[in-house]
Amino acid sequence: MIVTLYNVILGLQFVYLLGNIFAAVKFYKLPHRWGRFVAISFAANAAQALLAVLTIGFGPTPSRVVWWVAILTILGQIVKAAGVVVLNLFLFGWINGLGNYAPKGGDNAK
Repeated sequence: MIVTLYNVILGLQFVYLLGNIFAAVKFYKLPHRWGRFVAISFAANAAQALLAVLTIGFGPTPSRVVWWVAILTILGQIVKAAGVVVLNLFLFGWINGLGNYAPKGGDNAK
């Protein structure tokens, strides 16, 4: 039963990984700048999902904590949080503050 549960969780993480990669590519190809910042967020989620897929197959061992799995999980959460922070900073206008639709020849364009 536990092996089946592990396989289901591994399958769900793999679907999550593929979905995030697909969304990141689609948002990156949008003509507006905001699509790239959304793509960063999805890519960060994909990186966290990849770390989960790589480590999820390792079940409990006689030792109480598998340190490298715990470290990779924490690293994945940090990458995911950084992607969300970059997206929020952009949406609030605190980074790249020219606006989403700044004309190329306009006064506020670089």
